[in-house]
Amino acid sequence: MVKFVCVGLDIRTLPAARGVSADATVWEQDEYLYGYAQCELGVAENAFQLLHPCGEMVVSDLVSLVASKNDAALVSLWLPKVVFESCQLAKWFSTPIDLSGYVLDTIGFDVCDIDGFFSYLDMISGLGSTVRIFDETELMDAFAVAQAANFVVTKHSPFVVVELKSVIVKPA
Repeated sequence: MVKFVCVGLDIRTLPAARGVSADATVWEQDEYLYGYAQCELGVAENAFQLLHPCGEMVVSDLVSLVASKNDAALVSLWLPKVVFESCQLAKWFSTPIDLSGYVLDTIGFDVCDIDGFFSYLDMISGLGSTVRIFDETELMDAFAVAQAANFVVTKHSPFVVVELKSVIVKPA
């Protein structure tokens, strides 16, 4: 079984016009709430332009902010733990985000370049097309596609499997 770790959070618009994706050019970011999280809640942005809250209280405030809106989703992006650890050795990442106290709903798995989370699935689907990501039963297919993507679109490699989970609320 592949273990994943959370590397950042993003706030995306609902509904997702072109489908859900780790790629913010496919599933648009809610720029107002994202900016509010940075300016008013003090949530830092990491090297991948994802929110990286430090501390339980900040995570809680961020979840509450997004939960108060009907047209936004708080999405967590997860990388395979072994990929995270090897990148951490190269100082690409700081620390994973602990969301163990929250209800998480798996959205699916995307195949993206690791340096910006641009979706290979979007690249091959055609401009403006709806993107369909992999579900849990297709995880091994996602890894195979990531391998192939490294040869097909070398300028964006390396490609990795990115798990998307929505962060719902902290259980009572």
